[in-house]
Amino acid sequence: MIKNKEDYLEVFVISHSDKLHFWLPQNVQVGQIIEGVVQNNPFPRSKLKPQAKYAFKDETGQTLEDSQPLRFQGVRAASELRLVQIDLPVIELHSLKGSHFDILLPDMIIGYSRNNDKPDIDLSNYIAGSNINVDEISRNHGQILLDNDNRYVIRVLHPNGISANGRYYEQGEIIVLEDRMRLLFGELSVQIRFDQT
Repeated sequence: MIKNKEDYLEVFVISHSDKLHFWLPQNVQVGQIIEGVVQNNPFPRSKLKPQAKYAFKDETGQTLEDSQPLRFQGVRAASELRLVQIDLPVIELHSLKGSHFDILLPDMIIGYSRNNDKPDIDLSNYIAGSNINVDEISRNHGQILLDNDNRYVIRVLHPNGISANGRYYEQGEIIVLEDRMRLLFGELSVQIRFDQT
């Protein structure tokens, strides 16, 4: 039971594919809040590691400062915060034509939006201005995962498969991602890049 609601902020926290409703204290450092969330791990499908480093990212992708309270970081009521492990390499998916890219996070779905049903990584953003046939790209084409060795991988979800650096992977197979790897979804070619900074 919350005694004084002015001291708390109602938010939704996302971890992998879990999304939970929280009332977080506004006057406590974000790092302390994260530590409590990780230690208690209320997320049913997320395997949080107490020894790993985590951060909150807001809806714009900005990382919240862990030494500052929520009150001073511009987080609005009912907004979404994503709990992400930050001691992992940053992996980006880049367009080969143009400047569009997305940062990949575990449990994100890659695919092509159909009507208003959008995947986490929407490949329609990579096709602007081209004549690529998108019929072979599904809404749920692949899923980003972390394997047991903390490597980023894609699980192929669709029967049309995915090609990686010229090798074809069928539905159910796992692609271990590498820097500068080219992925082919139907006729659409994109590139994986590891942020080395």
